[in-house]
Amino acid sequence: FPTRRSSDLIEWSCWQSQMSITEAMEFHDLTLRIRKACFGEKHHSVMQTMIIMGTFHRSMSDLVKASEFFYHASCIGQAILYKFSAVVVACTNLFLTCTETITITKRTEIVTYRETMIRFMIEICKRKHGASSDHVIKWYEVLAKLYIDIKEEYRATIIYKELYEIIVLRFGKGHPRARGISETLASLNVVLEGESEEEVVKYNEWIFETSEEMEVTHELRISIIIRLAHTYETQGKLFLAEKLYINLWRRISEICRIKTSIEMHMAKINIALEYVRFLQRIKRIEEASNILICLWAEYEHHSCESET
Repeated sequence: FPTRRSSDLIEWSCWQSQMSITEAMEFHDLTLRIRKACFGEKHHSVMQTMIIMGTFHRSMSDLVKASEFFYHASCIGQAILYKFSAVVVACTNLFLTCTETITITKRTEIVTYRETMIRFMIEICKRKHGASSDHVIKWYEVLAKLYIDIKEEYRATIIYKELYEIIVLRFGKGHPRARGISETLASLNVVLEGESEEEVVKYNEWIFETSEEMEVTHELRISIIIRLAHTYETQGKLFLAEKLYINLWRRISEICRIKTSIEMHMAKINIALEYVRFLQRIKRIEEASNILICLWAEYEHHSCESET
């Protein structure tokens, strides 16, 4: 039985010119099964036949089927050839091209394949263009979007963390792209299932650190601080939780004295109420009542106009 890669190409040329695409695909499918049986999965001729099958299915717009063949061809190539050889990179690119228009809403086998190939493409781009290149940034963004599309927000935050570090290293902490990632992270509804309490605290502290570029009055920034305070509270770190509430309330109060607007005063009131609820939960009822009384006294006859 022929084992040279050239024999696959000769078969392709002959069958393509002498029969219909459907018939040719049937013959190639048969030869693929025979080659697997004779030589095993990881063989040059098996890889070549898979590339041909992928090309056939792609020409017929069966992108899911085509992508499966290109995925397996890439994996075989990584095992039997130089990992970053032109053939392997080409198969990886073809797979990613075939799957980029597929609608993704949950984790499936093809989604897992795409996840693997995107990670491999990041590896390729780091090697070829540098760890903080535009190419690497692009594929990190693609991978993060994939996780968000399949509702795996926690995995997305891990990717955004790596991406944030790349952006900061390349452009600086105050760059708009760094702030954009901070805002995206803050808006994600992440549920940490199966994580230790320590990991939950570390995660929320990291989100808090990335949000430092936002204005303290930014709605997302406020929600991040309150989220971290809740995390500290569940961990029994009441001093740290209370410190966050007090510092945030003090900072917003200072801004309200300078910038009078309905939005600022509403933020101040909401933060004070969050602090009151915290005091009530830890049974410091008298202090909570005193804050409410002071808040009522301050705003009983208060009026302000929203700035335009």
